[in-house]
Amino acid sequence: MSKLKIRIVVVTYFKEELNLNKVVKWKSELFEVTEIKDYCPNIEPDIETWGYSDSLLEKELLPAKDDVNMTVYVLDVPLEDDCFSRIISVDRVIAKGLYIINGRKVVK
Repeated sequence: MSKLKIRIVVVTYFKEELNLNKVVKWKSELFEVTEIKDYCPNIEPDIETWGYSDSLLEKELLPAKDDVNMTVYVLDVPLEDDCFSRIISVDRVIAKGLYIINGRKVVK
């Protein structure tokens, strides 16, 4: 079975540096991160909690790519219905923040 190929897109500016080196180096028999990209769309928040609705994100985010199985968009703002992650299409997922536990330290 071939590995799931994942592209990570960091959307907007994180207040603290987001360290994705651990994700890229993560050894897994199930998946591999093939690309990490920064993306800053020129859109205004459209929900009350100063975040983005699913419909706005689906329309404005970079489209999925044919050479990956899944694109994960990491945002630093609230998502609709105050969720931590949501599926916005068959091969696109949005997530609020990304935390990797490394011993006792949480790496953003």
